[in-house]
Amino acid sequence: MPSEQAGYISERNNGAHHTLEMRRPEVEYKEAEECFVELMKVSHLDEHIEGRPPTVRSFERALEGALASAYTVVADGVEINNRVAAVESAQLFLQRVLYRINRLKFFWYDDLSNYDNERSSYLREIRDRIEGVWQVWERASLDVAAFRRGDVREGLTRRAASDVLPPPSASGLYFRDEISEAGYRRLLAIASLDGLVEASQLSRTLGGVSNDIHAVMTRLLVEEYGGGRTNRKHSTFFTAMLTELDMLTEPEAY
Repeated sequence: MPSEQAGYISERNNGAHHTLEMRRPEVEYKEAEECFVELMKVSHLDEHIEGRPPTVRSFERALEGALASAYTVVADGVEINNRVAAVESAQLFLQRVLYRINRLKFFWYDDLSNYDNERSSYLREIRDRIEGVWQVWERASLDVAAFRRGDVREGLTRRAASDVLPPPSASGLYFRDEISEAGYRRLLAIASLDGLVEASQLSRTLGGVSNDIHAVMTRLLVEEYGGGRTNRKHSTFFTAMLTELDMLTEPEAY
C-alpha cells in the first residue's frame, strides 16, 4: 500500500510539473511584455538600459526564448519544433512587441510622453532582431528557385485574383450558410457602426510627418471612402444593406 501511494504521489507530482512546464512560457511572456511596457515609459530609455536593470534582463531572456521557439527552421515542410502551443505563444508575444514598437509611429492625440522613446535605438534594435529571424524563417519555407523559374506575370495575376475573391473562411461560411436573420441583423448593426467610427477616427490621426505606418493607414482610409467615389464608399454599402432589411440607417439609432 505505501508503495502504491508513493507511486500515485509521484505520478501526481510529475503531472503537476508537466502542467507547470506547459504554462511557464505563457506566464513568462506575459510578465516580459509587462516589463517591456514599463521600459517604454522610461524617460531616456537608451541611457536607462546601459545599467542593465532587472526589467531589461527579464525581457531579453524571454525575447531570446521566443525567437528560438517561434521561428524554427523548416525541414521538408515540417517544423522541427512541433510544440504548437509553445510556438503560438512565442509568436503572439513577438507580434505584440512589434505592435507596441510600431504603435509609436501612429500618433493618436494621447499624452505626448507616450512617444518619448519613438526614436530609441534600443527599440529599433529589438524590432530588427525580431524581423531578422522572422524573415529567415519565411525564406526557409519558400522555394525561391521555383519562383525564379516561374512566370512572374501569371503568378501575380493568380495572386491578385485570389486577393479579390479569396476562399471563404470558417467564420465566413457560418455567416453565409448558418447565421439566423436575427443574428445577421445584429452583425450588420455592429459592423456598419464600427466601420463608420473607424473611418471618422482614422481621418483625424493622419496628420504630421508621414512614415510607413501612416502610408498603410492612408491606404485603408482611401479604401474606406471608396477612392473618392460615393457609390464605392463602405458606408454606401452598409446603408443599402440596412435599408434592404428595413433597419434604421442613422448611426445614432445604434
